[in-house]
Amino acid sequence: MHSRNRGQLQSDIGAIADSVKDCLRCGKCKPVCATHVPRANLLYSPRNKILATSLLVEAFLYEEQTRRGVSLQHWQEFEDVADHCTVCHKCASPCPVKIDFGDVTMNMRNLLRKMGQKSFRPGNAAAMFMLNATNPETIKLARGAMVGVGMKAQRVAADLLRGFAKRQTAHPPATVGTPSVAE
Repeated sequence: MHSRNRGQLQSDIGAIADSVKDCLRCGKCKPVCATHVPRANLLYSPRNKILATSLLVEAFLYEEQTRRGVSLQHWQEFEDVADHCTVCHKCASPCPVKIDFGDVTMNMRNLLRKMGQKSFRPGNAAAMFMLNATNPETIKLARGAMVGVGMKAQRVAADLLRGFAKRQTAHPPATVGTPSVAE
């Protein structure tokens, strides 16, 4: 990594670290978070995403200081954290130190793009195209194309999987009595 890129990485990582450093880990953000799942892993609560972000920032800075270069695995983990936020900004209101993880997520995604580490996902690209379109003609054409293609793809998938579904629905299990925990 060139020294200019290294300096930019450290600056951007530092800005992300500064934006989450005041987190109290109080969890007031969890009830309003659209992605919060109580029994899920680290990526399903804003508090834990902040913790994961802080840990990844430390890993990035350590790797840069030891001149090893940032590992691809850490970039993938960083992207995973950034992808587990809907950017709804609902976490900012209950936060006593006013951390908006939606803004942090946008900064993380921008850094990933800047460093060439953001994965291309056609669905995300189509959604962002629709969300950023302002011309009514463009919106109408894009909506028509996406709905048309989406419905056709859904129909093809349903037709292909119909045989698998028939076996399950031909003799469904009884629905009386206490449900078993495992089948």
